[in-house]
Amino acid sequence: MEDESTFNTIAVSTADSKEAILAANNSAAWTLNFEKWHSKLRYLVCLQKEGRQRRAFLVCKISAVRLRPDPRDPRPRYIIEFDEYAEPPADTPLIAGSQYPVRFGRPETFKVKLGELSFQKAPRKTLDYSYSARAPAAREEAGITISEAKRLLAIGLGVREDQIEITIRT
Repeated sequence: MEDESTFNTIAVSTADSKEAILAANNSAAWTLNFEKWHSKLRYLVCLQKEGRQRRAFLVCKISAVRLRPDPRDPRPRYIIEFDEYAEPPADTPLIAGSQYPVRFGRPETFKVKLGELSFQKAPRKTLDYSYSARAPAAREEAGITISEAKRLLAIGLGVREDQIEITIRT
């Protein structure tokens, strides 16, 4: 059993792409015990599924953890912002999958060797939030908002949201 008092890393299993996370300079939107964790966290490890396991594809130095209200979810959700990032080697070992998308530990818990990483400054922020589509099927019938459409188009096209104009003709 790991000593929780030494945990300084949050790992998130995300469907967001590396490009979207870097464009937003954050990973969003996660439920966590803010009071317990926000001051302890130094690293964000982004994990992606490979079968039933996960592999680290991005490691970030956390600069802030901030509340991000989600009108579709009454639970508090947080964005994890960063100012530096590194890409672990493609052969970083897999870790066991989990039903929970958020886990805490130390970098080595997630098979990340900090000494082998080359951190670089995060690129200029071009998206407000990294947040892949997670809407339930019923959401499709209700449609989406213009701001949500702009956000999704920006991610897909690799541009800033303010570069997208939507015209509605009636």
